[in-house]
Amino acid sequence: MKRIMAVLCAGMVLVGACGAAKAEKSVSTGMHLYSAGTYTVGDQLEEGEYILFCAEGHEAQYLVSIDEEGLDVITEGVFGANAILTVEEGDYLQLTDCTAVLAEDFYSVSRIEPDGDGGTLKIGYDIEPGTYELIGCSDETSFYRIYDDSRFHLIAGEEEFQFACEVYLELGQYLELVNCTVGRRISGSPAPAPSEAAETDLADDAEADFLLTPASEPEKTLDSVRRVRIAETRTPVIRAIPSTKGEPLGTAEAGAEYELLEAAEKWYKIRLDDGREGWIARGMAEIVE
Repeated sequence: MKRIMAVLCAGMVLVGACGAAKAEKSVSTGMHLYSAGTYTVGDQLEEGEYILFCAEGHEAQYLVSIDEEGLDVITEGVFGANAILTVEEGDYLQLTDCTAVLAEDFYSVSRIEPDGDGGTLKIGYDIEPGTYELIGCSDETSFYRIYDDSRFHLIAGEEEFQFACEVYLELGQYLELVNCTVGRRISGSPAPAPSEAAETDLADDAEADFLLTPASEPEKTLDSVRRVRIAETRTPVIRAIPSTKGEPLGTAEAGAEYELLEAAEKWYKIRLDDGREGWIARGMAEIVE
C-alpha cells in the first residue's frame, strides 16, 4: 500500500484550495487527491465512494457529519493503511493524516494489494469473492470485520483470531484487516445455503431492512420496542425534526439508552424518559441487540 501512495503522489500540482483542505492532481495518474482538511460534499468534494490512504508513520482518522463543526456525526473511524468510505451531497468530511481519492478513478488504474499493513479491501475489485485464509502478521491477536456497505458500515461479520482463520467473502462486501493479511484462496464456490432455522428467523432480516431504509422512503415505525445506546463520548443534540435546522430540544446523555421509534437515513427518532420525542444523528448511537 505504501507503493500505491508513492505512485499516486508522484508529480502532484495544486488545482484548488479552501482553508487547510486542498485537492491536488497527480500528473502520473490524472487522479484528483484530497489532502487532510474539511470538505463540503457536493461543493468542494464530489459525492461518491473514496479510498482513504493513511500518511506514512501516522494513524489516520475520518469523520463524516451533517454539520460543519462535526457535532452531529454520521460515521467516524481511525485506521492504518487505508479505509473505504462513501459520502453524499450535504455531508461534511474531515480527513486527518490521510489522503482521499475517488474509488472509481483509483480502480480504473490500480487496486489495493494486501501486504500485512492491514487496511480495507473491496470484494470484486481488490480480491475476488470466495473463501480465503487470513494469516496473522505477528503473535498478537488479529482481527477482521466484513461490511455490507461503505456508507454506514453495516457489519456482516467479525472475529478475533490468532495465527490463521477462514473467511467467506461475497461480491460487493468490504473486508477490514487488523494485524493480518489475506493468504491463499481456498474456494470460489458460494457459501453453504442457510439452514431451515435461519430461513425462518425473520428478526435479522427485519433489522437489515430497517437499517437500510433509504432517505427517499418514508421512515419506518418499528413493530416492537427497540432501544439505542448513545456513544460514551457523545452528547447528541435532540431535534424536533430530522434536520440540522430542526429546533433543539436538549441533548441526550452519553452512554444512555432510549426507546427507538423511527429511523431515517441519517437520523434516529427516540423517546426520552419524560415522554418527549425527538431526532438525533444516526452516527451518535447504535441499536441495542
